[in-house]
Amino acid sequence: MDILFYQDKKTIGIVDDSTDYLRRNLETKGFNIDLETEEIPREGYDWIFNRFERPTEEFLIKMKGDNIINPGNNILDHASKYHLLLFPELTTQTIITDDVNLGLDFMKEYKNIIIKPVGEFGGKGVKKIYYQKKDYDNIKLELENRISKGEEFVFQRYIDNVEKLGDKRINIVFYEPVSCVLRKPMQGSFICNLSSGGSMQRAELNKRDYEIIEAVTPFLKANNLNWVGMDVIGNYLTELNLKCPGMVYEADHINGNKLGLESMIAGLTNSKY
Repeated sequence: MDILFYQDKKTIGIVDDSTDYLRRNLETKGFNIDLETEEIPREGYDWIFNRFERPTEEFLIKMKGDNIINPGNNILDHASKYHLLLFPELTTQTIITDDVNLGLDFMKEYKNIIIKPVGEFGGKGVKKIYYQKKDYDNIKLELENRISKGEEFVFQRYIDNVEKLGDKRINIVFYEPVSCVLRKPMQGSFICNLSSGGSMQRAELNKRDYEIIEAVTPFLKANNLNWVGMDVIGNYLTELNLKCPGMVYEADHINGNKLGLESMIAGLTNSKY
């Protein structure tokens, strides 16, 4: 089986990077692996992995086909966090807007909220705001300054006790949950991402996790999204990571197995597209 990896140069050779982990291990299992670090779509492969943190829109438009792990056009349609609005029964209260007044109204209604830029990841640009009337003018000015840069923001009601609950990353590979880890924020923070100082520990899926997975799976199948990092805090879905999911290596490592790798191999081998 011939597999092509489009991969960021900076991740090549990093032991704890999930893409590099999969590529190296697939090669040892007898798969024919090619590696490209430029955005030049190719044909003639059984499977293609597109693993750029910030791929260009032009590149993603060209990355179409059932043999592509998360086709580019579907990433363009759904990787902007707008997919959260499809599942209001699974998420905490959420809006996505570049309208300062809508954001302020949301803040006044729910008091304790999170805002994060639509185009960022890894906890970058995320801020918690607790609304108090005396702080209104300062908060309004801050939102105006951030939104004036042309960015849209996700506004979400803050989930209580996230510091204790942590953020569970569930790895969905070919529409099946294969592993998970629990990320906890560093002391004094609420951001659980490892790149923002968070730590991780073993975790198990619970009844609510399975309910969320079951509800989301038809959407994943309809859009050929066959490698997804699902983030859950407590009872709430907080994000579906589609563009560059990661955390497969971390889950295999901390759980002392290779379930993520083995599930990917099984999916690549057995899938009929």
